Amino acid sequence: MGIRNSLTNNFDNLKSRMDVGAMFENFVINEVKKEVDYLDLDYNVNYWRLKSASEVDLILSNASELVGVEIKYSGGTISRAFRNRYPHAKLHLTTHENIM
Repeated sequence: MGIRNSLTNNFDNLKSRMDVGAMFENFVINEVKKEVDYLDLDYNVNYWRLKSASEVDLILSNASELVGVEIKYSGGTISRAFRNRYPHAKLHLTTHENIM
C-alpha cells in the first residue's frame, strides 16, 4: 500500500480519500492470503464474478468448505446471486468496523 500511495503521491488521511474502499479491499485480501500461506492452511483463495458484474470479493474454499467474504469499508451486502447459487456457503461481510 505504501508503494501505491507513493506512486499516486497520495498520503492523505484515509477518511478523506476517494479510493478508501479499494485500498481496504486490497489490504484485507492481502492479509488473508498471507495468513493462508504462512499457516499453510488448506484453502484456495479466489474471487467470484458473473458477466452481469455480480461479485464476491474473496472466496476461501477447500474440499469441505466454501466461504464467501464481501469486503466493504462501510457496510454492504453479499451478492444474492452467490447466495442463491451456493446456499451451503458460509458468508461474511467484512468492514473496517468488524475487522479487528
